[in-house]
Amino acid sequence: MYEDWPPASRAVAERLRPLLCRHGVEYRSKGGARQIRACWPHIGGSKNPWVAILYCADGGAVRLKLRVSRNSGLLPPDGPLARSADWDRTDSERDTGSYLVTASFPPALPAWVEAAFEHCAERYGVELDDAPPATGPTPPAEFTLPDEVPAGGGLVDGAVRTVTVKAYERSPEVRRQCIAAHGTDCSVCGLSMGAEYGPVADGYIHVHHLRPLSEVRAAHAVDPVADLRPVCPNCHAVIHLRVPPYSIDDVRGFR
Repeated sequence: MYEDWPPASRAVAERLRPLLCRHGVEYRSKGGARQIRACWPHIGGSKNPWVAILYCADGGAVRLKLRVSRNSGLLPPDGPLARSADWDRTDSERDTGSYLVTASFPPALPAWVEAAFEHCAERYGVELDDAPPATGPTPPAEFTLPDEVPAGGGLVDGAVRTVTVKAYERSPEVRRQCIAAHGTDCSVCGLSMGAEYGPVADGYIHVHHLRPLSEVRAAHAVDPVADLRPVCPNCHAVIHLRVPPYSIDDVRGFR
């Protein structure tokens, strides 16, 4: 389903799944490789009536298009959802709005999805189940890059496992020792996530392996002080904009 999507966009789409795939709604590939519909498989005479459409967007984002009522309060010119380009037409597309979803979900997103379900239930004559309203997915402890994912383990780092892309497990203990030695400020730009965003992000930082784990191809002993560095999510993403990754000094030079 996601073969042509970059890993970051796939991750966002998967985090949206618990919000969208309820009340009998399923993810279906439809309308091209970079589009997924959250729809009922079949209702009445309508084939695959949809609640939402997900479009793969640039920068690891997902453009989420929700079918909501024009009277929902979500679609005025200054509303949270962007009106569809065919707003003034009289067909069914006039009742949709979109939002660019990134790894940081807006707090109101679950309420927008609920508004879409309520509108579509009335539109298609669907009886929603008694499942409680979704409160939204919990953000991952660390953004997953293709060569490293959070996982359990000891001081041996790099055991292969299969995820959406092939990745290498990173030991939490290795991460802890790296942060104990180097702190939680970014080694590239010096950013402190806690100082920038407040208590909610205090101590949050990515850990970058100076030798890409994808080059190791086997479990190996890691020196948390010599082999790893703390980096903020933005700098970490820039480091991995090429293969092999840029060095920390390379990215410092870009600034």
